[in-house]
Amino acid sequence: MYPPETYPGFFMADLKGSWKGTRTIRLDIFNPAKRPLPVTFRIDDVINPPYEDRINERILLKNGMNYVVLDFSRLTTSGTGRHLDTAHVCAFMFFIASPSRPVTIFIDNIRLCK
Repeated sequence: MYPPETYPGFFMADLKGSWKGTRTIRLDIFNPAKRPLPVTFRIDDVINPPYEDRINERILLKNGMNYVVLDFSRLTTSGTGRHLDTAHVCAFMFFIASPSRPVTIFIDNIRLCK
């Protein structure tokens, strides 16, 4: 993830199918930096929603291996407080907002779990 991008990260858009029946999305992320790294996860269940109707979950990646679990039952949209509709997920992404220097992370084993 490298500046000058404003929001460098990992983006999966135009997702087809349903996440219905799953409870979490899990990722294994290794942060080689000595300092923690704030990362924002975004999940859209409508195409190109306004900010207040997006799921945005910010986490802090510690140095080393991080086992990230996003529990869909606890995620709500940023402004409206609506729960994620797992039957209609159309985009999943995570990014770093305006990094001041190059950032390297290693991502493995992205999976939906029941």
